[in-house]
Amino acid sequence: MGQPLIFPNEEISILSALAEFVAIAIERPGCYERVVDVEEQIAAERKSLSVLGLLAAEVAHEIRNPLTVMKLPVSLAGFEISRQRPAREGCPDH
Repeated sequence: MGQPLIFPNEEISILSALAEFVAIAIERPGCYERVVDVEEQIAAERKSLSVLGLLAAEVAHEIRNPLTVMKLPVSLAGFEISRQRPAREGCPDH
């Protein structure tokens, strides 16, 4: 075998800097893939939350309609509907 190669410090510094740039270039595609994965997860969650919001609005609408229909004849008869719980007379408090 021959003698080991000896590189000057300047060449070692240049090769070290080049190696760091190569490492960054190799690592970045992995980072980009992670960013894309996270963006896809966020989009899927956003879609799920949007559907859930639409469902909640539909349920609220379906509950309000019958209540409005029941409230109308009572209002027309001249009764007032209180939003507070009525007090019970003669019943012990629990």
